[in-house]
Amino acid sequence: MSAVRQRVLITLIATLLATISGIMGGYLLGSFATVTLTERRLEEGVSRVAKDADRYLAESHAVLAAMNASPYPLCKDAELTYFRALLFESKRLKDTGRMHDDHIDCSAALGRLNRPRPLPKPDFLLTDGTAIYLDLPLYQNEDETVITLQSGDSYVVFRPETPVQLGPGSIHVSESVVDAPTRHIGWLRGNPLNINPALLTTDSSARIGDTLYVTRCSTRGLSCVTGYVSIPEALSTEQLPRTFYMVISGLTCGVLGLIISIIYRRSHGMEQQLRRAILHDQLQVV
Repeated sequence: MSAVRQRVLITLIATLLATISGIMGGYLLGSFATVTLTERRLEEGVSRVAKDADRYLAESHAVLAAMNASPYPLCKDAELTYFRALLFESKRLKDTGRMHDDHIDCSAALGRLNRPRPLPKPDFLLTDGTAIYLDLPLYQNEDETVITLQSGDSYVVFRPETPVQLGPGSIHVSESVVDAPTRHIGWLRGNPLNINPALLTTDSSARIGDTLYVTRCSTRGLSCVTGYVSIPEALSTEQLPRTFYMVISGLTCGVLGLIISIIYRRSHGMEQQLRRAILHDQLQVV
């Protein structure tokens, strides 16, 4: 093989190796960027859902307070008209009504019930005495969880908005609540999570194995929202960042490898070696 071909081959091999190294480095950098992006989306989305829970709870408590202060006779036409006005002004509530002795007596949407509907035991009881019922038969919906809050003799019903736009489909959400009498964690919606309870009931972030968890709690104490995502699932879903970094890093390293190879070859050519030898008085006649 001629010296020229040998130098060209060495240059191509060096460029190829540099390109492969760049692609591998871009893969790692892109994976890190994907995980960082997913974690940020997870935190932003979970915070948004927790704030939404705060708004539901604030409105629910305000309406419950107004209902418990009703100046009208229990479940009479005047009170039902009053409840309907409160419901009409609400942006999130689906119904309002009266509960008494573990029965539903009337509501803004249903009117006075001919026969009071018995209530099951509350699913949860908060520290302020508010009772939480999930999916009461009168309001049960197959597609969504229906939450009923009771305070005093009054109750309100709402359907929490389904969390959307949290990020790619690999991000999941569960909403938990702590039952005051038992201190057990229950689930308002989403799948139960078998992790450290402290991560489910306080504002926290953690990486356990290959899963990222972010929890944000309602400032009013109703619930905590936990978002979680499997890192392998996120990497398989979000491939654009890795592809971008792999292409850019591979091209950059390939070009740099080519330039360095050419510079090295030229600096070690016969002409440059002779110039350096003359400059440093290293030539000898044999």
